[in-house]
Amino acid sequence: MKRRLKLTVTKIRRQTVSENKLNFRAFCPNCHVTTETLSLDESAKFLEIEKQKLEDLIALGDIHTIFTISESLRICQNSLFKKKQNIQIYGG
Repeated sequence: MKRRLKLTVTKIRRQTVSENKLNFRAFCPNCHVTTETLSLDESAKFLEIEKQKLEDLIALGDIHTIFTISESLRICQNSLFKKKQNIQIYGG
C-alpha cells in the first residue's frame, strides 16, 4: 500500500540589524516619559564632546541612562537636548 506524503517548504529570511541603527525608544525614569535613545558613541558625537566627558556627565547625573534587556547602555535623548542647550547658552 502506497502512502502519499505532503511536504510544505517555508523559506525564512533572517536579517540582523545593529541596535545602533535602530530608533530605540525606552522609558526614562528620570524624565518620566518614553523617549528616543542613543548609544554612548552617538551621544558623544551629538554633544560634540569626548566619550570620557560624557561618562563624567553621566556620573554627575546630568545625562540620563537606560539599560536595555540585553544590558546595553542607552542614553535618554531628552537629557541630551537639555545638556546641548546648556552648552550652547552657558558653555557647559
